[in-house]
Formats: sequence, C-alpha cells, structure tokens
Amino acid sequence: MRTGIHTKGVAMSATVLVVTGHAALRYELDSELTNAGYDVLQAALGGQALDIVRSCQPHLVLLDLALEDCDGLDVARQLRDLGSPVAIIVLSESSESRSRMVEEHARSVGAASYIMVPCPEGQLLRQVQDALRVSVRP
Repeated sequence: MRTGIHTKGVAMSATVLVVTGHAALRYELDSELTNAGYDVLQAALGGQALDIVRSCQPHLVLLDLALEDCDGLDVARQLRDLGSPVAIIVLSESSESRSRMVEEHARSVGAASYIMVPCPEGQLLRQVQDALRVSVRP
C-alpha cells in the first residue's frame, strides 16, 4: 500500500528525498519510508539534493545538517530561494542542549520541522505525515 497525499480527491504516492552523508542513516530512513509506502530518492551531498529537487520535484526533503559539501541549512535556503514549495524536515545528530537552537535555525529557513536522530520509533513517520499534510504543493 502506498502512502500518499490527496490532491483534489485523487490519491497519489508521495516522494521523499533523503539527504545525508551517512550511508547507514540513509539506508535506515529509506527502509522505514519505503516500508511505510513512500517513494524514496537519496542524495549524499547538498549539490546532489538541489539537482534532484529541480529534476524530480519530491514532495518532502529529509535534510541532514551535516553534509560533506555544505551545510544543510544552506541547502534549505537555496531551495527557498529557487521558489521550491517542497516540505523540508531537518535532521540533526546534535546534542539535546543544542536542539532548540538548531530547531529555530531550521524553521528560519523554511523547514516544517526538526528531528534529532536517532529518534523514537514512529516519530519520523508522524512528522513526515504532518509535513505532507500541511504542504502547499499541488
């Protein structure tokens, strides 16, 4: 069963782009999202993510802050500067003490939410569903 979004009464599969330089985390997120019925694309670098968003127009981007080629917040800014309506959830391995600051920065560049990884079971899918529900993308 595909998990999707509804546009004018028509269900369609939602595509999620997972952007992280950590191969194990990419695999884990891909597996969880695929098992939940999402179509998943992957990128290890910020530049790759920007190219994929331009060409494939995913509904949501799970964006790690710590990328090899750039800062994840810079990628989020560039997506908004391009006028992309894609929903963004920022991922971070930051400590609990820094999480409030990171969340504020993520929201300031247009992220729908922030997840500290690893996260409790079910939290990722709940936040993905919430972000897709409020996304303005047709």
